[in-house]
Amino acid sequence: MGISKHNKEFLSNGYTSFSIKDFFPEFEVNLNLINNIEEDKWSFIIKNRRGVSDFYLSDTDIESINYEKTIAFEDRDNGEFSFSFRRICFDEIKIILVDLIAVVDDVKFKDFLWSITGKKVNMISNIYLSKFDKNDFLTTHCDSDDGIGIVINLTKEWEANYGGLTMILDNEKKEILETFIPSYLNILIFDTKKRKIPHFVSTVTSNKISKRMALVVRYNEKN
Repeated sequence: MGISKHNKEFLSNGYTSFSIKDFFPEFEVNLNLINNIEEDKWSFIIKNRRGVSDFYLSDTDIESINYEKTIAFEDRDNGEFSFSFRRICFDEIKIILVDLIAVVDDVKFKDFLWSITGKKVNMISNIYLSKFDKNDFLTTHCDSDDGIGIVINLTKEWEANYGGLTMILDNEKKEILETFIPSYLNILIFDTKKRKIPHFVSTVTSNKISKRMALVVRYNEKN
């Protein structure tokens, strides 16, 4: 599927997905570098009825973190928006993944996003590396921002049986329209400004050593 077809898909649905290698065959990620990031660099970001917080092992004991997770599980089961996963925010990944950030912040890549979305993007408004361990999840929500978002999956050989699938729902949030397996270097591009796209990430059920990881980037649209 060429750029014009992805452009039509984005304009029709508010999102499109494909292998980034289709258009950037030189795109590479140092997985050894990512897989060897120290545990204390990853936060546990948890949203439950008590609020949303990043917890670090350097200042919060694991029992307290697991307690916050338990509340998030309860909220999920009661139909409330909640989530639990790991992440590394910009201040850390700008040092660890400087080459990868340089690619997604490059004019060539932004022009590529423009050709797909019809939106000229300006600065990166948010960027982080996410990791879903066993039992991590993200319930149904719509991302709201001032431009577009992208998710680039960074895990090899991930299977649907492991969970961690991105599910796109209809506007009534009753029917699953599309399911994306987080395949390696697959990119999901979605509108965060003009479209409401309900979606969720299903609970990860696997203890696989290589975790479900992704680079998440938000761009502001130029006025």
